[in-house]
Amino acid sequence: MFIHQTVRRNRSEFKIDTKADEGDIFVQEPFCIDDKDDASSIGIKLKEAMVRALDRWLPSLSSSGLKGIPQDEKAATYYARRAPLDGCIDWSNTAKDIDRLIKASTSPHPGAFSFYRNNKVLIWKSNYYASGYAKGVIGRVVNFNNDNPVVQTADGYVELVKYNMVDYLDRPVDEHLVVGSRLGYYDQYEIFRLRNEIEMIKQDLTLLKNEK
Repeated sequence: MFIHQTVRRNRSEFKIDTKADEGDIFVQEPFCIDDKDDASSIGIKLKEAMVRALDRWLPSLSSSGLKGIPQDEKAATYYARRAPLDGCIDWSNTAKDIDRLIKASTSPHPGAFSFYRNNKVLIWKSNYYASGYAKGVIGRVVNFNNDNPVVQTADGYVELVKYNMVDYLDRPVDEHLVVGSRLGYYDQYEIFRLRNEIEMIKQDLTLLKNEK
């Protein structure tokens, strides 16, 4: 089952004031966003809304000049600054939230990501489902849909429609996910592995010291 929702947003032209996005509004143009949209498609819709807004507004400038209306602070929303690391996926979140993160982080942004073995998995496009596949371990690829891996989440599944892998230097890696691949790092196992690697390094250093 695919879940669909549509929301309405506005493109505004406003006066630059002393604070961010605070000045009077000259014109607004509404446009719709649905679950299929991502950062890239919303950017296109935003540009189209800007053209429509300017077509309505510019003819009136010669007669009425720059006359705006104050913004309604009660209807305003504020979001904190994001960083590329905020795109890291926690597969124990809901399928909807993970899908929204992928769509919000895609091009022209750095992309949402996870990890598989020693590689970074960059995910650019996705769908999410509430059901339709056998339930598996969170973060594991449980099946494929049209050659796209489907990953178990806390309450559903996320289909990775477009993804690629890179190494720690962001060099492309020719590797692909298969059924059973498990994404993300798991704290207890990683600590166990690192502790053993550190112990092996200590033993090697001791041997080198004794050989001198």
